Amino acid sequence: MEKIIKVIARNLIFIFKGKGLGFIDKIRLKLKGRYTPMAIKVNGKKFMISDASSFVAMYEELFIKQIYAFKSDKKDPLIVDCGANIGLSIASFKRVFPDARVIAYEPDNEIFEMLKSNVESAGYTNVELNKKAVWISNEPLKFLSDGGLSGRLDEGASGDRVVTVEAQRLKEVLNQPIDLLKIDIEGAEHSVMKDCADSLGQVKLLFVEYHSDINEPQELQMILDIITKAGFRYHIQEAYVNQQPFLGINPMLHMDLQLNIFAYRAN
Repeated sequence: MEKIIKVIARNLIFIFKGKGLGFIDKIRLKLKGRYTPMAIKVNGKKFMISDASSFVAMYEELFIKQIYAFKSDKKDPLIVDCGANIGLSIASFKRVFPDARVIAYEPDNEIFEMLKSNVESAGYTNVELNKKAVWISNEPLKFLSDGGLSGRLDEGASGDRVVTVEAQRLKEVLNQPIDLLKIDIEGAEHSVMKDCADSLGQVKLLFVEYHSDINEPQELQMILDIITKAGFRYHIQEAYVNQQPFLGINPMLHMDLQLNIFAYRAN
């Protein structure tokens, strides 16, 4: 009960300060059908969303909890956003750093069009949008779209939701100082991190969403080893966990565990 009261209070504060999506708005969105594209208003601007439920979850993380919040002595920090989805992450960055330079990647065709529309509607500048999947090579790849947050690379997938997408080797992008590197690429993070291991010295702050595929070996230790060897300390928060794993694992889609990993320099 206490947790519910705190969530309601945070949302009421947000409403009265006029800063964006309100509590009642969130309830209405949650009642919408899944994976139904629609236009809403965020901070008075038209904003296209692909799935009401996942949008509300993202909004809570990025604008209430503000999980990507960071400090910089630069007016225009360079942010590389891998897995930009519909652009809510970019909106959260631009809210604090209007002059930030953002290089964003989103491979899903339908989601990318929403991302592009939202960036244009908000009038953001210094944003480079790339309709590509972040990967370990520049070869085309199979991509399984789910219409929301969980589209992913899957070379074994088939069906109407599978498309071929262009890829960008992330290592090639890490050839310059980067203030924040965000990697949220639905299970491809362990391969990309391994490929980029010796280039992470260019990165000041690193965010990785770790996805544990229930059908694949867990790679958390490898990712943490790479982060440590690159000179980072790390902090881990749960994104999705089973509350009583000894009584059974209930995967969310194909994932039995998701963690947010925040890596930062000690000095």
